Amino acid sequence: MVRGLLASVLLGLIGFFSLGACNVLWSAEPPGVQACHFVDGREESLRIVRLESDWTLHGESPSGKVTRKPSEWFAWGAYRPAMARHHVLLTDGSQWVGEVLAVSESWVAVSSELWGTLRIPRRNVCAIVVSPPLPWAARDALWRELLEQAAERDRIILRDDDAWDGELRLEASLPARLPLYWPGVSFAIDGGQVVQLEAGRIRAIRFAGPAASEATWTGGVVAFRDGTRCRVRKAELDGGRVRLELASGWQVSRESERFLRGIAYLRTPPIGWRVLEEERIRDRRHVPMLTRKVEPRWGRSVLGSRLKVADSEYGWGVGVLGRSRLVVDVPSEARVLAGGAGVDDRASDAGSVIFRVYVMEREGAWRLAAESPRLRGGDQPWRFGVDVRGATTVALITDAVDRGETADFGDWLHLRWVPGER
Repeated sequence: MVRGLLASVLLGLIGFFSLGACNVLWSAEPPGVQACHFVDGREESLRIVRLESDWTLHGESPSGKVTRKPSEWFAWGAYRPAMARHHVLLTDGSQWVGEVLAVSESWVAVSSELWGTLRIPRRNVCAIVVSPPLPWAARDALWRELLEQAAERDRIILRDDDAWDGELRLEASLPARLPLYWPGVSFAIDGGQVVQLEAGRIRAIRFAGPAASEATWTGGVVAFRDGTRCRVRKAELDGGRVRLELASGWQVSRESERFLRGIAYLRTPPIGWRVLEEERIRDRRHVPMLTRKVEPRWGRSVLGSRLKVADSEYGWGVGVLGRSRLVVDVPSEARVLAGGAGVDDRASDAGSVIFRVYVMEREGAWRLAAESPRLRGGDQPWRFGVDVRGATTVALITDAVDRGETADFGDWLHLRWVPGER
């Protein structure tokens, strides 16, 4: 009992100091100017002023005030996942970062410096990660287990990675006065034993239910500097006000002077662009230097992890190894093929890759349309936009440069078509 009390007090102190550190983070003026990427691969430096509900973006560039129509721009900033604090994973693939204060049958109460205290409907919550593992590979594996696998029973994963299936014993409603920290849960293990688990012993909680939304998401995204990332149908940002309608249909609205400074990443839904569909890739192959073939993977790195380059995550793309090629049929309405490429973070600071884009003209001749510099693990992705008018086929080529194919985990990122007159 004494040990439990000491652990609870320690958790409370940790939560208090975590919020204090968060106050310092959000009171500091963040860099407001980020790269705004156009649908056709061009980019400009832009400070966000306002985002309208139709995805019209107002901002300030070095040349003055600008307005970008939703058909012109693709993304702004970069999304970097948070490594600490609690993560509430939603059924639509969104995630909320903060401090969980209480969980009931109907609600999950989360507190953060940016959002204040937020009550998320329990039906929209897939899992809660209490203690995210620090190594990226272990973290990615946990996220995939929680989001991509259905669960017939509630599951508790402990910090020692032991796992129990059973039933969470939750109150019908949240307490009238929320606690300063989350004490933990009551869990009935299959077999009848009921245990009280302190939050400090828990790695993650997976609620019973179907798998969450697919890992690849081509709709709108709004992400914040605290690590919160929302898959959205609609979004509106105006000074200190934010209104979001998530992919699940859940709506959240808040007012705070911190919101505009807290935005880290925006991505439009497919308005002025279209996803390069997996079905368009009619030939994908790895040409190994030795004998082991590793086939390219849609929506994943070749190691099976989520696509992540230079500490930023990407919603879709193709993971390849070393010398690889993807042959893509060009749709009749396409004017430009745009996207990015880089060495996946699973390569750490190793890997050495060059990316090339070839276009086949109607007469059957191949033309080199774009070529990256040599890229290594940790380098920012190379971005491109190539004119495909008059072309029938595009080849995306990856070449290993140094040390054979050691850690040459290449990622083609956010491949998209820009329609227009051919």
